[in-house]
Amino acid sequence: MKAILLSHVFVRKGESKKLKTIEFCLKHFRKNNPNDFIVISGHGIRPFPKTLSMCDDYFWTDDIIEEDINVGHPNIVNKGLDILLKAGAEYVLKSRLDSIIARENVINYCHDIISKER
Repeated sequence: MKAILLSHVFVRKGESKKLKTIEFCLKHFRKNNPNDFIVISGHGIRPFPKTLSMCDDYFWTDDIIEEDINVGHPNIVNKGLDILLKAGAEYVLKSRLDSIIARENVINYCHDIISKER
């Protein structure tokens, strides 16, 4: 199974505009990768239920893990990876949940590049 992990996002009180960004980005990842298993992971204020329905699974803690910020969000990323390992992911693309990769089937594209480099 090919999978996408979108992470590196936290939402504090007063930062609700981030929730619309999360929804926008996840919508584009789903549109461009309709057959891939998508997991999001983050912390703080939870995304809208409509947003969560666009991914296959998620890990979100209401508490912001301060020590994760500015160091790659290792605890949050690892929780997402745990979900993907249990789901049987063979390949994982990890990206930020507040960014877009506009290429369709991005995992196939990246896999082709890696295969050619070997």
